[in-house]
Formats: sequence, structure tokens, C-alpha cells
Amino acid sequence: MKIVIPILAMSTLVASSVSCWSASAPPSNLKVTMEVDTGCSVNVGELHFGTHDRVNADIKIEGSIQVRCNLGTQYAIALNFGSNKIDTSIRRMKNAGNDSFIIYELYQDSKHEEIFGSYVETPVTGTKFDPTRLQSVYVKQLSGIGKAVKKAADGRVQSIPIYGRVLKSDAASAPPGDYSDTVTVTVNY
Repeated sequence: MKIVIPILAMSTLVASSVSCWSASAPPSNLKVTMEVDTGCSVNVGELHFGTHDRVNADIKIEGSIQVRCNLGTQYAIALNFGSNKIDTSIRRMKNAGNDSFIIYELYQDSKHEEIFGSYVETPVTGTKFDPTRLQSVYVKQLSGIGKAVKKAADGRVQSIPIYGRVLKSDAASAPPGDYSDTVTVTVNY
């Protein structure tokens, strides 16, 4: 008999639990939402022109800027003219040991024809440069004066090439030392 009582008690408990669940409230909906905002991240490394003891030709390098924006985001990558610029339009690297400079340029293309700058035709933050104010050996190449690169994001990391060049004449006449500059990369979206 003692065995039957716990079984009956258990049966009653299970039956009462089931009966509680047999009645229900009218269904209700749970609204699930998410907002995907436009957004971008940028990753830049370092462009290194190398070490040279004799300069017999222009020094050319290649690098990239990595940008990731949400799918469909329109963005522009702008580069300023660096911390050692002349008149907001000539890039220079400064010698760490003295006040010597080496003029250099950054380009969007491997032919070194399209300067990488911050001018954008649409109202994105940037400055339009005046080619008549430039006094550099690069003046002949400034038909598209320092344009920003405009892209449409595909949601993945996009690699934007950047090409650098120091003219032979500038490098050959520079005193020995370590030269550097800091260029700000801005992604407008």
C-alpha cells in the first residue's frame, strides 16, 4: 500500500500540471527589430620609401588603405597633405635630425597621374585646391588636383591602393637622415 500512495500522488500532480497548461491566453506577437546604420571603419598601415644611399631613379612604393562600410554606404576617402605640407598642397617628409625636407606625392593610380587628396565634387568634407598656388615639380600632373576616392560599400573590407613617389632630383639632393610625415586619412560617409 505504501507504494501505491506515492504513485497516486505523482499521478495527481502530473494531471494537475497538465490541466493548468490546457487553458491559455490569446496569442500575442513579439515585434523583433534591428536598425543597421551607415558606418565605416578604416585601417591604414605605413608607407615606407625604404633606405637609399644612391638615388638613380624616382623612388616608387605601393600600399593600401583598408575600408569596411555597411552594404550600400557611399563613402569617400580623403587624405590631407600631411603635417609638413607647404601652402596646404605640397607633401614633404621632414628630417628628424634637422630642418631638411624631401618632397613626395601620393597617388590613386600606378601611373602616378591622379593625386590622392581631399577634394570631392559632392558636398563631403574637404577642400578644393587652387593649382595656381602650387610651386612644386608636380604641378604638371595636377589636372585633377588631389581628389578623394569615392566608393560604394559592399559590406566587406575593400582595399584601396595608394601609390607614393619621390622624384630622383628631390631624393638625390637630400642630406642623410630619417625622414617622415603624418598624413591624416578621413572616411566621409
